[in-house]
Amino acid sequence: MKNNNYPLLGKHYSLKSCRTMHLNEVQKSIRDQILFKDSMSDYEVTKCRCGVEPEKDVLIAEVDRHGLPCRNVICLNCGLIRISPRWKEVRYQAFYENEYRNLYNPIGDSKETFVRKKAKTRTVQRFGTWLKAAVERYGTTDARKITVLEIGAGGGWNISKLPSEWTKIGYDVDLEYLSLGERLFGLNMRFGLLTDALKDVPQADVIILSHVVEHFMDPVVALESIAANMRPTALLLIEVPGIFRIHYTSFDPMRYLQNAHTFTFCAQTLTEILHRAGLYVLSSDQKCRVICKRSEGLKRVESDNGLSLAIIRYLKMCERGSDIRERVRRIPVLGRYLVALWKIICYPWFQFVVPHSRAVQLKFTGQ
Repeated sequence: MKNNNYPLLGKHYSLKSCRTMHLNEVQKSIRDQILFKDSMSDYEVTKCRCGVEPEKDVLIAEVDRHGLPCRNVICLNCGLIRISPRWKEVRYQAFYENEYRNLYNPIGDSKETFVRKKAKTRTVQRFGTWLKAAVERYGTTDARKITVLEIGAGGGWNISKLPSEWTKIGYDVDLEYLSLGERLFGLNMRFGLLTDALKDVPQADVIILSHVVEHFMDPVVALESIAANMRPTALLLIEVPGIFRIHYTSFDPMRYLQNAHTFTFCAQTLTEILHRAGLYVLSSDQKCRVICKRSEGLKRVESDNGLSLAIIRYLKMCERGSDIRERVRRIPVLGRYLVALWKIICYPWFQFVVPHSRAVQLKFTGQ
C-alpha cells in the first residue's frame, strides 16, 4: 500500500472514500437509518477461530457494499476473513428482523411472485441436482424415504423441487415466507433458526445450510451443536459465498464484503472450521459447496500459513480487474464486447493464485 491510512485493497475500501454498489431508494433509506442509530456500544472485537491474536490480522476493508462500517480483516495464520469489531448478537438479531430483507433483497414484486420465480431459477435447479447426487453417492439410507431439513429456508425454494415422497422441513423467521412455502409447495415450514431446528436434526437424513454459515456469530460452536445431534449416517450440505469465485462475477471484491457476513470463507477455511466442529468433509470445491458427516475422532487441525497470502494476491488481482473492467465497459458501443473478450483472456491467470481445494485434506491429522 502506498498510503498506510488505506486498507489493503485501497482507498475505495476506506470509510472516507468508499465505492459502494448502486442502491435504490429503499436501500438508501435503510442504510441511512442504520447509520443514524449506529453506536460503538453495539460492537465487539473478535479473535480468529484458529486462536491467533489479532496482531496477525491485516485490514482488508473498512466498509461494505452498502456503505456501512464493516471492518473485514484476514488472519495471516489461517486465511480466515472475519469482521472485527462487529455488531453484537442482539444488534444482528434486530437487523435480521427489521432491516436485512429490504437492504439486501428489496423486492419489486410481491413476495409470492418472488418465491415462485426463485424456485424456477437455474441456481435452485442446480442445487437440487447437487443434493440428489450427494444422497446417491454418500447416503446410506433408503433414497425413497429421505427426510430433508433446511435451516434458513426462506420460502422453501431450495427444497421445493425435491422428490415428492421425501419429507421436507424448512425453518425460517419470515412468517410470510413460511406461509408461502406451505401453500405453494406443500412443505412443512416451521418458525425459527438453528436453536429451534436442533430438535429435528436427529430425525434428518440430510441437513441443509445454504448461505447460512457465513452469518453465524461463532460457526464452530453452531456447527458443533448440529454435529452432536446428527445421525452417523446423516449428511450435512453447506454452501457459502466462496471468496475465490469473485472473478466469475463482477471482479469486484466490494460486492463480497457484507456487514451480514461475519465470516468470509474459501473451501480451505470452511473445511478447517468444519473439522474443528467435529465434522468430516466428504467433498468440497471452490464454489464453497461442502458435503460432510459427523466425525468420530478428528483431533488436530493444522493451519495453512500460505493460504492467507494466496487470498491477498487474489483479492488484489480482482480489485485491479474490477477497475479495468469498469474502464473498458464505458467505451461507447464496443465496451461490453471488449469486456467479454478481456474476461476470456484474463480468466486463465487466476488458476495460478487459486489453490486446489483438495489440498486442505492433507492438512488435517488424527482421522
